Parts: sequence; structure tokens; C-alpha cells
Amino acid sequence: MSELGTRLLQRWEEVHPGTSQNELARRISMDRSALSRVMNGKRGLAGRELIALAQELQTSVDWILLGEEPFPVQVAARHDYLGNGSYVLDRSETVAATVRGVAQAYEQAGALTEWPNRRDVPSDPREARQLLELEFGPTWPRHFADAVERTFGIDVIKADLPGSSGLSLKLPNAVVIVVPTEAFWARQNWTIAHELEHIASGAFSTDGNLGSSAENAAHKYAAELLLPASALRRTAWEQVTEAQLADYVWHAGVSVDALQRRLAFLRLATPATNLKTPALARKHILGQSVFDDPVAERLQEAAARRFPVRLIAAHEGKPKSARTLEWMLGAPFESGTDDEQREDDASESFPDMDDLAAAFGLKVD
Repeated sequence: MSELGTRLLQRWEEVHPGTSQNELARRISMDRSALSRVMNGKRGLAGRELIALAQELQTSVDWILLGEEPFPVQVAARHDYLGNGSYVLDRSETVAATVRGVAQAYEQAGALTEWPNRRDVPSDPREARQLLELEFGPTWPRHFADAVERTFGIDVIKADLPGSSGLSLKLPNAVVIVVPTEAFWARQNWTIAHELEHIASGAFSTDGNLGSSAENAAHKYAAELLLPASALRRTAWEQVTEAQLADYVWHAGVSVDALQRRLAFLRLATPATNLKTPALARKHILGQSVFDDPVAERLQEAAARRFPVRLIAAHEGKPKSARTLEWMLGAPFESGTDDEQREDDASESFPDMDDLAAAFGLKVD
């Protein structure tokens, strides 16, 4: 078997363990004998076959052709908890597409403006909390994404990730946390705190598949960062009113459910309420007028796409990355180029795949 064939089969086994080579041929609409010749170095790959292979193997054409990524992406993907100590990793195409979009945005951006206070995330969540308060102030849970960027130099993105809790990426020019716009603001905060532990421990891989022990460690980190045990033990929770409970979860940036679970774990009294976090906040967190609605503002912020200012600035004025900028902003952006110019740029940026294959000596029968 050729070096290419060995690499493809190893990757296929990583992505779809226990699945046959014949199944790979079926999925990419390729004759089994033709795929066998490719694996043995007796046949090249057509452009459409390269693209289909890259999609099925969840990798890039560069990796298939060269055996390496020109812009390597490592992932620490948060798993959704199913109960009974088990977790599941989201592998949906929508999540994969968002990861590819984020990676492309950073690859196109090139060198980025450095964060002035970039530092390693402490492995102790108590130290991380102290740094957040020192750099951003006591309101950091209310503006968690901004606080993380300012304190640790980690970019925070809010984008479409339906069905996923979130993930973090280690790229050549940035470390990034991605949270879903579909999530409630308290859930987003928990995910950011969770991903900080993965970053602190260096839990990155090419597929982001972490074990239960790594996920449990990240949950414990998030709990101590957002709901420190020492502070909780100083409060007489059996005497807390509903209004005081609402005020606490609002400023701590957590949900009622997360707080109650944390108190139960610490064997502390849990304040009684029949309201979920949104209803509790709506009832007790009030603005000064109809133009001042803090609950609505926080919900709107959580649902809005968010990309780091330095990444957006790196794409401004670059006609060839205008579409990437539009994707980040979620709306058309006036880049100073007309449609005809942008089509020309796009054709220059993406060469014909058959020509690319031929350039590497992968000629098709």
C-alpha cells in the first residue's frame, strides 16, 4: 500500500472506527476497485474525489495531498452530559462547518494584533478568578467574554452551533473559545469557564474527543470559578429570599439550576423557588424605565453573533476575504469592491481541483 493509502486508511479508522474501505468508496461515490488503485499508488484522484474524501475524512485537501496541514487546527470540544457519568461529542456537520469557518477566518487574517495582557490560564480556578477581578473588575461575570479576552488574551466567539455546548480551538495565531448563540447567557458563561480548564490543561487534539475524566475536571473548574465554595459557605442560604436569589444568580452569571446543584454538592441549604432563571430574572431584575431593560439586553447580547474586534479589523480592507467578513458579521459588508471584482477574486483564491491534483502528480486514469 502507498504512503497516501496508509494515511487515508488510518484517518478513516480514526473518524469511523470499524468501518470498511468499501463503505468509504460508497460514501464518496467511487468504484471500489478505483479506490483500491488509489490506495496502492496506481491511480490518482480527481478534483471532485479529493473534495469528497476531505469531507468524509473531516480533514483538508492539503492534508490528503501533503500529509500535513498548512494551518493546523486543534480542538477541545465540550461534550454534552447525558447523565450516569456519560458524555457525547457532537459531530454534526453544522458544528464542523462553523469550526472550518472560524479556522478560515484566522488563517486569512494572518498576523493579528497581540492582546496586551496575554497570559497562561491558571490551573487553579481561584487564581483565575482573582486575575479576572484584577484586570476587569467585579462585574466580569456580566461581561465574561470581554473579561476573558482582556485577562488571558483568549478570543471568544459567539456563532451558530446548534446542538453543541461549545468548544475551544488552538490555532497557529490564536486560542479561541466558541459558544453557541442558541444558548442561554448562563449556559454560555458555564461553557466559557469550562473551556478555560481545557485550555489550562492543554486538552487539545485533532478531533477534540476528550474522555469523561477531562470533562469532569472542566466541570469542577467551572463550578469553582463561577461559584466559589468559600463564598457560598459564607451565605445563610436558608434565609435567602427569592429577590436575593435572583440578584445572586444575575451577578454571578449562572443559572438557578447550576447554583442549586453546586449547593447540593457542597451539602448546603438550597433556597426554594419554583421559577427558572429567565422568569426569576424577569420578575426581580428591573430597569429604570421602558428604555432600560437589563434582562432583554442580556438576552439580546447572548443571541447576537460575536467575533473579536481584532479579527474583524484584520479583515477590513481585504477584498479577497470580504465573504469571510460578511460571514462573521452575519450581514453583507460594504468592502469597496463590486460583485464582479469579488467573483474574480474568488476564482483566483480557489484553483481548480483537477489542476491542483495534477500539480502534485496525482493524474487521473
